[in-house]
Amino acid sequence: MKYTPRTYAQAYLTTIASHKPGEVNKITRNFWQLVWRHKHFNWRYQIITEIKKLWLEQHNLVEAEVASARPLAAGVARELKKTLALLADSGVEVNSVIKPHLLGGVVVTMNNTRFDASLKGRLDNLYNHLAGLKS
Repeated sequence: MKYTPRTYAQAYLTTIASHKPGEVNKITRNFWQLVWRHKHFNWRYQIITEIKKLWLEQHNLVEAEVASARPLAAGVARELKKTLALLADSGVEVNSVIKPHLLGGVVVTMNNTRFDASLKGRLDNLYNHLAGLKS
């Protein structure tokens, strides 16, 4: 059998789904030992990425990255998550990232689409418009 990061991820998720939650640590340890024995430990980051993708698919979730200059207030984060869930027509797993260079506002990346509502993005657009770089 030819192994890929995705096959490892599928095997891992299938195994933990069929066992008790208390056994997950032991299963995880055995899983990584198996990956090591097969000399595929250099795939560890790809395997983890595939596990996350498959888990999101299984739970009908979409991943969204929300970048802001400062941490969002709890109420704002809740409303943003609701809006993104309506936009995606499914549940949303939100990853917040702090990027001080944005100055204010947010940049949301979801389903390979970027929504830029940041002050830096607006200033960049204004500069490009005034410089004649964009029409």
